[in-house]
Amino acid sequence: MPLLQIDVFGALHVTCGDAPITSVNTTRYGSRFSHISFCIAIRPSPAKRFAFLLWPDPAKPKARTNLRQLLHHLRRALPPDCCLLESDHHTVQWRRDPSCTVDAWEFDAAVERGALDDAAALYRDDLLSGLYDDWVAPLRAQYRERLAGVLQATGRGQRAAARFRRRDSSRRNAWWRTTLYAKRIISC
Repeated sequence: MPLLQIDVFGALHVTCGDAPITSVNTTRYGSRFSHISFCIAIRPSPAKRFAFLLWPDPAKPKARTNLRQLLHHLRRALPPDCCLLESDHHTVQWRRDPSCTVDAWEFDAAVERGALDDAAALYRDDLLSGLYDDWVAPLRAQYRERLAGVLQATGRGQRAAARFRRRDSSRRNAWWRTTLYAKRIISC
């Protein structure tokens, strides 16, 4: 399988080899694809909980049906030999594999191994800058903080680090979103 590249710093951009996969780069599917490929790549997420996070309105009992339709669409949008999206009746997971790279994962790995200049170069813009879903805000703030630390450690100056910290001027708002998101997860 050709390399699947998912760029989440800046606007979502997914490519397979050199060809963009435009059907997941839409507003409609971008947030959900980002959530699947970026957030639930560590361990399987219960399908019921994941469906509730995407369609939280309790008056809509079709959340599981919507989730099945979403997964079907995403599988069709990905290359035929891509088997990274795994699901069954109980769980959903994006399997981490060397055939798929995500720039945020590369950023994390560069910070962990101390390659701070590489990490700074990978951070082109805020995490999923075109998305304003509740689950993005705490992650975006977390990556801004990590970048600020990287910039300070590389000696790129206090001003640059402060600029990225100021971009998240509403810390209370980010904290509130994180709290609401956590409550949604816990209540499932």
